[in-house]
Amino acid sequence: IEGIEKIKLLTKSYPFLERNLTFVYYLEIKHNFQEGNFKLLIDGFENAIIKQIKKHSQSEESLPALCFIYFTMTHMILENSQRVQFYLRRLHGMSKQLNPSFALFFDILELISHYETGDIDVIQNLLLSLRRKDKKGKSEDGFYQEMLDFFSVLIDGESDKKGIVKDMRSKV
Repeated sequence: IEGIEKIKLLTKSYPFLERNLTFVYYLEIKHNFQEGNFKLLIDGFENAIIKQIKKHSQSEESLPALCFIYFTMTHMILENSQRVQFYLRRLHGMSKQLNPSFALFFDILELISHYETGDIDVIQNLLLSLRRKDKKGKSEDGFYQEMLDFFSVLIDGESDKKGIVKDMRSKV
């Protein structure tokens, strides 16, 4: 972290390096996430990184997407479902810059987020859409298929939710 502060000072001395602050922010975000400093991530970096990305028109680049993934997971931990959805919308739009498996990961995060807020109708519609997309050959990922099946059974009102979760844990 000490080196990061030196890099920040360097970018202030040489404005042409300012665009690279996104990488510095990413390092700080990753470090603070791993340390469990979730409140600091949101209070200390969220607005700054969004301003940085807008200022340098970096919304189509992969590094901001990685920052947004950390913000999404942080807001999930802090149970800020509106912010989770905010970032998931952006991440879905940015998924072309990333490995295709990230899109599947975003789909799963979206299902989890809607389940946590009790949006069963949204989950049902989302599952229909994801299964249609999947039938077009978008995924051969077994875990993804298991997650879609898991949520289909989980939102069925007559299911034993504890048994379903226990079964899923044994599969994972």
